[in-house]
Amino acid sequence: MTTKNLLDNFRRLESVPEHTGAMKRKDRLKAIAGRKGVAVSPPPQGGTGGGGVASPLVEVEREYYDTVDYVPDGAFITFRLRPVKSVLFEDADGNGLEMQYKDYTQDD
Repeated sequence: MTTKNLLDNFRRLESVPEHTGAMKRKDRLKAIAGRKGVAVSPPPQGGTGGGGVASPLVEVEREYYDTVDYVPDGAFITFRLRPVKSVLFEDADGNGLEMQYKDYTQDD
C-alpha cells in the first residue's frame, strides 16, 4: 500500500457522516413458560452396575516420573520437579481408583 492510498483511505473515513439518529427500538421478548422435561439414559453395558465412587476418597499410593529441571522462558530460575505419574485412591467401600497423568516431558 502506498502512502497515497493510505491517505485516500483516511480521507474517505473522515467524509463518512456520523450517525446521530436514535437506534430502532425492539419490543421486549416474553419469557418462555416453564415446562417439565425428561431425560432418558441407557443402562450401563456389562459390569456389576451401580457405579460411582463412595466418598471420601483416601490417597493410598503416589508414583512419580523421573525428576526434571524446568526453566521458564526468559527466567533466571530453575525449578526441579517430580511430575506425578499416578495416584491410587481407595473409596469408602474399599474400591480402588487410579488416576494416571501424562508425562508432559515427552513429545507427542
